[in-house]
Amino acid sequence: MIQKNKHPDGFTIVELLIVIVIIGILAAITIVAYNGIQERARASSVSSALSQANRKLGTYNAENGSYPAALATAGVADSNDIKYEYSGTSSGYCLTATNGTTSYKTTESSSPAQGGCAGHGQGGVAAITNLMPNPSFETNTASWSYRWYGTAGGAGTNSRPTSGGLHGSAFLRKTWTTAGSAADNGFNSTSNQVAVTAGQTYAISGAMRTNRSDYGARIGLAWYDTGGVQIGTTTWYGSTTLSANTWRRLSQTATAPTGATSLVVIFSNGSAHAWAVGDTLDIDGVMVNNASNTNFADGNTTDWAWSGSLNNSISTGPPQ
Repeated sequence: MIQKNKHPDGFTIVELLIVIVIIGILAAITIVAYNGIQERARASSVSSALSQANRKLGTYNAENGSYPAALATAGVADSNDIKYEYSGTSSGYCLTATNGTTSYKTTESSSPAQGGCAGHGQGGVAAITNLMPNPSFETNTASWSYRWYGTAGGAGTNSRPTSGGLHGSAFLRKTWTTAGSAADNGFNSTSNQVAVTAGQTYAISGAMRTNRSDYGARIGLAWYDTGGVQIGTTTWYGSTTLSANTWRRLSQTATAPTGATSLVVIFSNGSAHAWAVGDTLDIDGVMVNNASNTNFADGNTTDWAWSGSLNNSISTGPPQ
């Protein structure tokens, strides 16, 4: 008589788990290898595209005695895979090419290298612009004024210390020389300083500091039309209390109303305070951009570039 096997043929739980683990490891290796192949393919395509663009720009320069103001003039254009950003002068240029999340850069005198030119986007992330000129007071206090009212708020001196800033070395400071209270004190950008587009949402931020522990800091936004007339009333956001002698970044997003062409940014306290002689109020690192990004950056930040005067113009670069 033949005895039947009490245990049918098949995998045990342990064996199945081992098989699953092996399949998972092989899948992970395959994905990593595939991603590596894709990355190398993208790197090869952008490097090749930049080399071709270099030749076209070089030919244009040889024929015209200068480099073009725009890529299209030299016959260089985006393709389905490659997107270009170009910063050029008559004597030189910097060119970034991006494929997916891979960016390479080149100049009139250098071979393609990984990364992006200053002021360009890279890695598939578009560049943003800090629309606030003179954002960290490294050169002067142009376009900014001090906001306080009458003798109730006390009197003070205005200065630009050149050490101790949160971003760079300098910052903007008010020091009280006469005690005061019951007034809204702070700083505001000059009227019509920041150009905006109606309907566009902007991120506004800045860092404040005071020696006081009872300062209720807040942001105020005033929108103006093309004639310099304020649209509605100033809108206030906040407030929050600052810790004594500690920089704190305030931020807010807001949409420019119909008819708005410019913006005034105000940083001030949210309630009355009994200011004493020797009290200080500081501001630094102001950022206004249309990318909902409140991390500060300007032309002194890595991979950023000024559009005009150093430390006194708008600046562009990748989000920080």
